[in-house]
Amino acid sequence: MESYVEVGEVVKPPSTLTESLRRQAPAFVTIRNGTDLRGCIGTTEAKWPTLAHEIIMNAIAAATEDPRFLPIKADELAHLLYEVDILTPLEPIASEEELDPQRYGVLIEALGRRGLLLPALERVTTVAEQVAIAKRKAGIPEDSPVHLFRFEVERFRESRIE
Repeated sequence: MESYVEVGEVVKPPSTLTESLRRQAPAFVTIRNGTDLRGCIGTTEAKWPTLAHEIIMNAIAAATEDPRFLPIKADELAHLLYEVDILTPLEPIASEEELDPQRYGVLIEALGRRGLLLPALERVTTVAEQVAIAKRKAGIPEDSPVHLFRFEVERFRESRIE
């Protein structure tokens, strides 16, 4: 992502990928400036030939295509932190009782729209909050019935020592 922001180059994954990075899997990339969200884009189904490709392309999209933010500029790069969430397959569920916002992310569908919220977010402590936020993100009215899906993630966080 940083190469793309600096010089417009999409880097290729190294030829010596681990088995985990050679597989296909959906992933979300979250970019933060300190604790402030700066971009987050991902996929619920793998789109690219490897997880490494998925992460690279979603990182570029998070930096340049998240409609909530202006594209990231090169002078911001030194201050950014990155999170990568590798998603398990979506699992349809019958009710909100099968959710736990610390363990499961949620995808909701209704009215031809979809909203997703990753698990274990700092300010989301109840299932009701999790579902309400996902509905708002999708533009789905609060009282609309929805189809629910849950998923788990393997989360990787970069930490910087300053």
